[in-house]
Amino acid sequence: MRKLLKYIIIAVTAFTISILCIDRFPQLIAIVGLSVGCIYFIIRNIDREMQKRLIGLFLIAFLLQVSISLFFYGKTVDTEIYGFSYEGDDFIYGDFGMIVGDLWRRGIFPSLKKLGYYSVASAPYASDIKPYQLYNAFIFYLFGTCGGQIILILNCFFHAAIIIPIYFICRDLDIKNNVMMFVFSLFLLWPSTFFWSLINLKESAMLFSVFAALALYIRMREKPNFMNILFLLFFIFIACSLRRYLVIVFSVPMAYFFISWKWRYKKVLILFFLLLLILIQVSAKPIFPPDLYDLKLRNFPQQLFRARYDKGISNTGYFANLLTPTYFSTALYFPFGVAAILFLPFLLRPFTLFHIVANIESIFWWSLLPFLLSGIWISMRAENLKKTFLILVTFFCWLSILALSQGNMGTLVRHKGIIYCIGFIFIGMAIDRTAKRISAYRDIGRKI
Repeated sequence: MRKLLKYIIIAVTAFTISILCIDRFPQLIAIVGLSVGCIYFIIRNIDREMQKRLIGLFLIAFLLQVSISLFFYGKTVDTEIYGFSYEGDDFIYGDFGMIVGDLWRRGIFPSLKKLGYYSVASAPYASDIKPYQLYNAFIFYLFGTCGGQIILILNCFFHAAIIIPIYFICRDLDIKNNVMMFVFSLFLLWPSTFFWSLINLKESAMLFSVFAALALYIRMREKPNFMNILFLLFFIFIACSLRRYLVIVFSVPMAYFFISWKWRYKKVLILFFLLLLILIQVSAKPIFPPDLYDLKLRNFPQQLFRARYDKGISNTGYFANLLTPTYFSTALYFPFGVAAILFLPFLLRPFTLFHIVANIESIFWWSLLPFLLSGIWISMRAENLKKTFLILVTFFCWLSILALSQGNMGTLVRHKGIIYCIGFIFIGMAIDRTAKRISAYRDIGRKI
């Protein structure tokens, strides 16, 4: 009887899944495969005390986001089957991916120059094709029409799985498990980063790559083996491909790492990179051209102002008209830019629901700023600096880049994701150290 009941349950379950998921098996396989892979990694690499918590948080966040994302595109967007809308950056990425992916599936492989004609953003200039557009094309090539929904599932996965590298970072910084759970909640439920992961944008993949690189960098201090180096370089490459200015961010700590790292083959590796740099420099396309100063360095402040001015032409622009044509004026503007990054976006007259949500998010962020500043101060202390060096460099470099180049609250709220997420780690450190200090005072009081 029990066997018969078991077979009936299996048959009913299989029949129900086949009815509900008809024409959706690639999506279902992607969801199950990513979930199983992440759970397996957690069981193999996470402490037992935190395994159930991380698995529960990951599954809740991942499945909830997938449901919201697919429902959002299925009910409110005309191109629901493709996984992108008719406007915005997700259209630029998805439309290119669908067209080029279809060409590749039919055995047509145009050159990179010709691919530029299929991109709304770059036509007819192939040099403007973004790596994320090629990633979209590859997914559509593998999965066909449903590739857009697979991209949405992957975005949700990257957002939910980010708690794994965050766990390793928090563990290395001696943050208690209960405080870790609060940090995880900030990462998973922060409104702007949560929303960007629901649509076809590169924010979730970029943030996951950045924090995977940070976690691996910290791990390299304990186990500096060749595989860790490869994975570190891989995630740095992915992050820099998605946000090109991250090359500046990661160059400083990586140089410091190779200088301070004790490894028998370090000199050979440094020599190899120097020879490679020399070969590139004497090639037809050198990294440092002879007219570098005249073309780039002399006009650099004007380029920053132009980038800020172009972004500021909208109803959410700020500081766009402050002229900074020289290095001196740029230096004078810098504190105002930093203040804007820390306190904006905030609109006194919100016109849309998104403006209201952004205001609420900013107000909550302001309430966490004292913990952020305290966490930064704690991380700068001698006993913590070796662990937090790359995190601090990433935070301040990206803060400086945004301060000098941003002039629009709409783009700021997306690019500010790294500031928010690294800030959550500093906030967790401040809360953890405060809780430990209070506990120590209580113990002293009991003894007295």
